[in-house]
Amino acid sequence: MARPQEALEQMQKQAFFVVRKPKENGKKGFEYKNIIPIPSVSWNDYDDNVKIRFDIDIMPYLINLKSNFTKYAILDVMDFKSKYSVPIYKLLNMTYNQYEHYAETKLRTKKQLDKYQNPIFPLDELRHVTDTEEGYSDFRNFEKRVLRTAVDEINEHTHFNISYEKIKEGRSIGYIQFFITKKQVAKNEFYKEEKQDKPYVEQQQQDEADFLLAMRHPYTAKLVEYKLLEFNQVVNDKKTMLILYRAVYDKYSELELDRKLDQHLSYVKAHMEPYSRPNIAEYLRVSVEQYIADLK
Repeated sequence: MARPQEALEQMQKQAFFVVRKPKENGKKGFEYKNIIPIPSVSWNDYDDNVKIRFDIDIMPYLINLKSNFTKYAILDVMDFKSKYSVPIYKLLNMTYNQYEHYAETKLRTKKQLDKYQNPIFPLDELRHVTDTEEGYSDFRNFEKRVLRTAVDEINEHTHFNISYEKIKEGRSIGYIQFFITKKQVAKNEFYKEEKQDKPYVEQQQQDEADFLLAMRHPYTAKLVEYKLLEFNQVVNDKKTMLILYRAVYDKYSELELDRKLDQHLSYVKAHMEPYSRPNIAEYLRVSVEQYIADLK
């Protein structure tokens, strides 16, 4: 089995979301819901195509990327070997997303921001999200098999650096405090000027809005259906999606009026060269422009 298929199969078996929300009608406490994001993955032994079916309950978290604190990159967790790493990563990612959001909006105090960046979780909650309430009752085993393993994998495979401290409640460990930082990413020399430049900020906002529209566009679904676009590109490759939305989809509208869009996409799929994959947006743009020119 090829490595991508192995990673997807492993992720399908291990990954799940734990969604926590306050109880309704003002009641104290939280309600929890476990979601298996990928109920089925299928492939064959004669090409590299992989078919992934996402559960309907997980789609709001994948589509509404910018408005939801629980977003995370699926590729971040594909190399996790422990089934406990995903729920802990998601929990920490959610709190850090809130830290980044509120740090920009100035709607939280420094003390509140510190709680997002260095969150404290009751040990019972960590046992709940990792489904170890009945196992590893001895904390030493829980720390070795669950906590430390998850932290090591998160540090190795994601953009986070994680450390933690144990907080006692009486004679026993009652809480775990995590300390979250992002790994350094090089910025270009004009980064500060760009962040302060109004046209730049406005363009970034427009790009984000168009990116969301592109992900939800019916032609995006059609390209995925024809296997000309991969789901990973839809949710992660902003450059590709913006080119498609701004330079390709209006031309597809022209073809659809003449009922020639499906004919065109079938031809492109049948004749596409392997080298075009990394530049799929430009390839599709040139293809449709040439096709329309030939029709005229």
